Amino acid sequence: MPTTLELGYANSDYTFWNGLFLPAKTPREIVDRLHQEAQKAATTPAVREKLAQQGIDPMPITPAEFDALIRKEIDEGIALVKAAGIKVN
Repeated sequence: MPTTLELGYANSDYTFWNGLFLPAKTPREIVDRLHQEAQKAATTPAVREKLAQQGIDPMPITPAEFDALIRKEIDEGIALVKAAGIKVN
């Protein structure tokens, strides 16, 4: 598979990340509580060590920031597909 550079996208950058997703209509208090607990867990020495062993660098962001990240990635993906002329079969 060709790299993005080989495809002519020299200035592209694609970072892999993981996150927690919930159904769209999940009540805000549940979203906030899960966020708080996940952030708390991610700061414990045991979890930080395990993540570091896997080359993972935690990126603590708020649910609103995560939503914005998802929307930005979708928009960038759409633009890349259009620029590459990719068509749905």
